[in-house]
Amino acid sequence: MAEPNPTESDELDSFEPRTVRALTERMTVYAQDPDAWSDSEAAVYSSSTQYIVSFVEGQCNCDDSYFRRAKCKHQRRAAFALGIRDIPEDFPEDRIDPLLLKRVRSRGQK
Repeated sequence: MAEPNPTESDELDSFEPRTVRALTERMTVYAQDPDAWSDSEAAVYSSSTQYIVSFVEGQCNCDDSYFRRAKCKHQRRAAFALGIRDIPEDFPEDRIDPLLLKRVRSRGQK
């Protein structure tokens, strides 16, 4: 695996690390997944692992959300993918996961 270019890392330093991971890592979001029990939940798949994000409870079933009580990358990714949260205007478009970028562009964003 190639080492990241320092200038590329520098351009992302102003963003919260979980937001960077939510925007750049390969993940898939399904609002209609059978394991999402209500309209306020979504399933996020990351590295072939399923995580359930609850928007009402403001949590995810991942370790980061559970143990650190933080808004994890799965919660952030679901919010970006479903249009609940806009991608920051100053985030470098060429660094956004192509699946996410395609999805938000289909809604006329970014």
